[in-house]
Amino acid sequence: MKSIYNIRLLLVVSIIFTSSFAGFSQVAKSTYFMETSKNRSLMNPALRPDQGYVGVPLLSHMFMDVRTNSLNLDNLTFDKGGPERVIFMNSLVSPAEFLSNMGNNNYANLDFNYSLLSAGWYSGDGFWNVDLGLRFHSDANAPKSLFELMKKGFSSEDMVEYDISKVSMTANAMVEMGVGHSRAFLDDYLHVGLKVKALLGVANLDLNGEKLNLTGGPEYWSAKSHVKLQASAPGISAKYKTTEEGDEVFDGFDYDESFKLAGFGMAFDLGGEYDLTHLSDHLGLDGAPAYILDRLKVSLALTDIGFINWSKNSSVSLQSRDTEVRIDPTLTLNDEDNNSLEDAFDEFLDDINKAVDLQEDKERSRRSSLGMNMNVGLEYEFWKDNMTAGFLSSTRFGRYYNMSEFTFSVNYRPCTWFATSLAYSFVHNAFDTFGLAVHLTPSKGINFFIATDYIPPHVNSDFIPTTSKAVNAQFGFTIPLGARR
Repeated sequence: MKSIYNIRLLLVVSIIFTSSFAGFSQVAKSTYFMETSKNRSLMNPALRPDQGYVGVPLLSHMFMDVRTNSLNLDNLTFDKGGPERVIFMNSLVSPAEFLSNMGNNNYANLDFNYSLLSAGWYSGDGFWNVDLGLRFHSDANAPKSLFELMKKGFSSEDMVEYDISKVSMTANAMVEMGVGHSRAFLDDYLHVGLKVKALLGVANLDLNGEKLNLTGGPEYWSAKSHVKLQASAPGISAKYKTTEEGDEVFDGFDYDESFKLAGFGMAFDLGGEYDLTHLSDHLGLDGAPAYILDRLKVSLALTDIGFINWSKNSSVSLQSRDTEVRIDPTLTLNDEDNNSLEDAFDEFLDDINKAVDLQEDKERSRRSSLGMNMNVGLEYEFWKDNMTAGFLSSTRFGRYYNMSEFTFSVNYRPCTWFATSLAYSFVHNAFDTFGLAVHLTPSKGINFFIATDYIPPHVNSDFIPTTSKAVNAQFGFTIPLGARR
């Protein structure tokens, strides 16, 4: 029997209607205020480390982030007194018990960032950095009614209707080549940064379920839909399979074996950091206001402002037909013997795929935008050159939904070669977990860093988080370059 704690379940909603096609940030937020961080410029190009560096090839930086608002294992499986937890489709789990865990919209998000080569160095008052890496980002959203359909189905004798519109998914895989520069102004009180990035598109997928209504009883489903699926990849083509009724239905994608780029694009990062320590004299302040102002820094950045153009020869477009489609479903509801979440989703998605009945549209070139990020930071220095407190507001503007998060951190650097940060994040309207970052930064030799924004409070026997709604990890190795600033 397959383990019910399969990590792929965090992404299962991401593959609705696409049985063969198979994140928010590029770096842990707990490192934003750490001057030893060689990668915080990914969140704000104005931020610079205290020393130049060369990344160890293939090991300079790796970051992965997975998050959801409701689709964690604790909400999809239940303890009913047996030897293992049962999935929500089991008859021991009531519809009310399961659906109370679901939000009106339920999303999953995956980010992966892998740096192949990187370097940064000071030149006068300016700081330059270059990098080459791989990036993957995926967002998916499913309305509560989709899970209501899975659990309740059309089990009554009367006709029942479900509106599962607003199902959506976007995914981007690309190679990124970036050149960044930050410069000091106003006697080093203001730092302004700009990064220009060339994007080489590997693959893209965009699913938009504007309308999807299912009506039926226990014997059949009748579907009315307006669903559009666009995808780009080298040598991509849609494939179909024949159902038992003799109909041809969409069955994912095929690709050729040669490697070539499917698209090209460009993006920009803009940012600034302002040190307020000189303003008290200009404003004539004294006492507590001057004391506080003399220890503050503020920062603001907009990243991933850009797009990728996908070529016509590497793109496929499909749409649902403007007719009513009737199918005989195969999903077995409340199966006491089926304890695999993966099998339950696969069976259900196969029925939805037949109901939507995606058909190929004419080929055309297309453009996809990146999800822009906005980071706003406020830093207060408690202990000069040793300890600060930081507040970071992060917002990602997605195509179908936006995500915001607030992070509080205490950043401690007792000596030049060691720094750490303890963070606490406010996400999904609750304080979830602590985060921790550790940097070993001798002025010569090898520097090492490791960080996470969410230390899982509970894991199962396979060390997979069960209650967490977000997990991430970051690590890397760099070689110091030049003298400390």
